[in-house]
Amino acid sequence: MGEQNIEVTVDKDSATVTVPEKDLEDALGAAAEKGVLEVDVSNLEDVSEVTISQNVVDAVTKSEDVSGLTLKTASGDITLDGNALQTVADAVTSEHDEVKLSVKTIDPDDIPTNQKYPIASVLNHAVFIELSADVIHKDASGKVTGTDAIHEFNGEVTVSVPYEQPENMQGRQIIACYIADDGSITYFNVTYENGIATFTTVHFSRFAIVESYAAAFEDIDVSKWYMSSVEYALANGLMAGESATIFAPDEKVSRAMAVQLLYNFSGKPETTGTATFADVETGKWYAPAIAWAEDKAVVAGYSKDVFAPADLVTREQLATMLWQYAGRPETAGSIDTYEDAADVSSWAKEALCWAVENGIMQGSANYLNPKATASRAEAAALMTNLHQTQAKQETTAID
Repeated sequence: MGEQNIEVTVDKDSATVTVPEKDLEDALGAAAEKGVLEVDVSNLEDVSEVTISQNVVDAVTKSEDVSGLTLKTASGDITLDGNALQTVADAVTSEHDEVKLSVKTIDPDDIPTNQKYPIASVLNHAVFIELSADVIHKDASGKVTGTDAIHEFNGEVTVSVPYEQPENMQGRQIIACYIADDGSITYFNVTYENGIATFTTVHFSRFAIVESYAAAFEDIDVSKWYMSSVEYALANGLMAGESATIFAPDEKVSRAMAVQLLYNFSGKPETTGTATFADVETGKWYAPAIAWAEDKAVVAGYSKDVFAPADLVTREQLATMLWQYAGRPETAGSIDTYEDAADVSSWAKEALCWAVENGIMQGSANYLNPKATASRAEAAALMTNLHQTQAKQETTAID
């Protein structure tokens, strides 16, 4: 708050900022040029939590010249715009209440396994932060009568976090992600300048700043449903881009591409034989994969001589390939609850039951869309789900 008369009391990692009522007008006047009132405790290295009195929040929300509040700490900065700050003000019920804002850096060892697993490939380089906002209700005597945590804001909060980009992260792009309690991830674009990663959110929870393979492709939208799967598939070598800059998430998958994916999945084992199909030329990029798939009975041809490498693959065909690759396991799963279960070909039903049972295929809006041609994004999802399922099964077997 500039040179204004404020009092800061520090207790371990927590600071309490008090501004006398008579000095608030001067503080707002000094903040008018930027339009944001700053509470800066970044010089206090151990402080990541700041408590602000109700009169500060009230003064900012009523000000005509200042419309936001910035908290600056050694762990990072947050700026609540006018609407986000109004969310906080609406939760205040008396003049004795206080608002506690926190920007804490979290040790990766303290992150639950299910939250670490989706970004395990970049875990050593990720910066985890926990954002929180609480309204602490107090009576006239100063006794705490309750606390309301605020997770969702009716406005935007800009978050800036120090991040040192590792030298060995070539070919990746810095992004942010929100990690839900169940491990699901929502990605955000960030701006990165002078060692600071900045993103905008409308809720407080746990976030991470990470290096992304997928976001480096110019045709990948980090907000799309496929982002986590594509990121995982790229990080684990299950898929590659169509070029250095293009991933082509919407491109349809051919039979040759599908077999190549499974060949990659298996680690590209050496093949001594060649494919027997007349339409699979030796020397083609897919020839080793098809030779391997034929030898392992992963994928059959249309006939003894025809494989049709350029034919597009449907979702039920891709699921069947994965099921055959997995060894045609028996399944107790069912697809009867899906609206289009009757559209599934008889030869694909067991494979789809297996895929649904093991979470490899979920469908969309209660439809499996078995006859729809599969896209590269959908293939990434299936390959990722299969890889994660097998990894969990191996971990369970070891335990």
